[in-house]
Amino acid sequence: MAELSQCANVEILSQSVLLLRAMTTAAEEAGLTVVHCQHYQFEPVGGSAVLLLSESHFSAHTWPEQATVAIDVFTCSDPTKAMNCVRVFSEILKAQSVQLQQIPRGIYG
Repeated sequence: MAELSQCANVEILSQSVLLLRAMTTAAEEAGLTVVHCQHYQFEPVGGSAVLLLSESHFSAHTWPEQATVAIDVFTCSDPTKAMNCVRVFSEILKAQSVQLQQIPRGIYG
């Protein structure tokens, strides 16, 4: 789980379809397999999105007015893939601050 703040790419945080696109890019670049996705646009701005992965899930909820997004990336496979996903996603958003909390779960914890 992570909170990314001071994100320079606030437009991505403002529009859920852009959020979903950025999440998909990050997941795929990290070697994760997206099997389904869903997003919801809040008014006037902000959104939530979730990717179902063959390895588990990647979810996000944004606060564009605070340039912040909270994410959860969980995998049932190589845990470095989740870390790489967070890294790529934070680079896409140009996050100045990344507060990361790793929680061991299942057999990979």
